Amino acid sequence: MEIRNALNKLVEGYNLSEKETYDFVIALKDKKLTDAQIGAFLLGLTVKGPTIEEVAGIVRGMKDVCNAIKPRVERFVDKRMGRLRDSTELLKLR
Repeated sequence: MEIRNALNKLVEGYNLSEKETYDFVIALKDKKLTDAQIGAFLLGLTVKGPTIEEVAGIVRGMKDVCNAIKPRVERFVDKRMGRLRDSTELLKLR
């Protein structure tokens, strides 16, 4: 993706494709963007309002570049009930 083309589209009020926003996240990770380009991209999306397709591209890019963490928590204290529970039950309580 040519970042300049994407920025021009945003300035003119056009929506970006999922691939264009995905490529932006990858370029951001690879440190190929200047601070000004990053700021212009984020400001352009904020002013225009992001589309579902643009958000999907950003989410897909973040998912591909982020490191998943897997904490080793087997038990936790449920403060509401004052007892130990399995960590698999944590999501069920919220």
